[in-house]
Amino acid sequence: MSSAPKQDSVQPLAASVMPSPGTGAAVPRTDSTPHFVLVPMMAAGHAGPMLDMARALARRGALVTFVTTPLNLSRLGSAPGDDALPIRFVPLRFPCAEAGLPEGCESADALPGLAYLKNFHDACAMLGAPLVAHLRDAADAPAASCVVSDTCHPWTGAVARELGVPRLALETSCAFSSFCMRLMSTHGIFEGVDDDELPVRVPGFPIDMEMSRARSPGNFSGFGKVFADEVMAENARADGLLVNSFAELEPLFVDAYEAALGKKIWTVGPLFLHTMPLTAAIDDDVDAI
Repeated sequence: MSSAPKQDSVQPLAASVMPSPGTGAAVPRTDSTPHFVLVPMMAAGHAGPMLDMARALARRGALVTFVTTPLNLSRLGSAPGDDALPIRFVPLRFPCAEAGLPEGCESADALPGLAYLKNFHDACAMLGAPLVAHLRDAADAPAASCVVSDTCHPWTGAVARELGVPRLALETSCAFSSFCMRLMSTHGIFEGVDDDELPVRVPGFPIDMEMSRARSPGNFSGFGKVFADEVMAENARADGLLVNSFAELEPLFVDAYEAALGKKIWTVGPLFLHTMPLTAAIDDDVDAI
């Protein structure tokens, strides 16, 4: 992504008349206009897919509120045609000091170390009340219709319930990895295992799968375990799960994940296709790195 959104996009866009995606025709914003509130995880690799989802929804006639923070807003990229889309960027003040974080630590990749991860998630959760207040007081948008938030923001479940709207949780990765991580955490596969290099079978996975603690991308002890449990509990209460994949790529894992959750999974990826020009050469695009 080449450049940050224009500074005037910090202010919510006017909600009375918006151009229709791809046509330039005016589309009136009424109380019946679907209004999606998107809350990305403030981290490299998470905000980009959520912004791509915002574009996809806006191009289909929905109004989108994209929740971010001042420093993260400046990091968001823009794509051709963004100025015509009904996306409201809402930068909420990130409570670094209140959560015991150094100033400027508004994204997970800006933290001095993993010891600050709990403080970071605590700060994210503090955004709940200001977000509810903004959505209730906003004069330039209809009432929220749905909250779409990163699975790493379990606190948004309470926001959706307070507003009386559905919450959909977004996994920015594929069903294979998301389901595998869920099973590893649910079954505590490394409990009682002293050898970090010992492969342990992942129970309940649709194919024979082994993982060692050393190769595992997740932390299943201490705060990592507590946080994973909180994420899974809110995912269980969510109205559905979105994964950044497509059904034809991994039907076995999508179906197994859906059966385990007992609720609908929508495959909405690859989300980057909503931003990458159709004529772009593969070797010209390095945004996924």
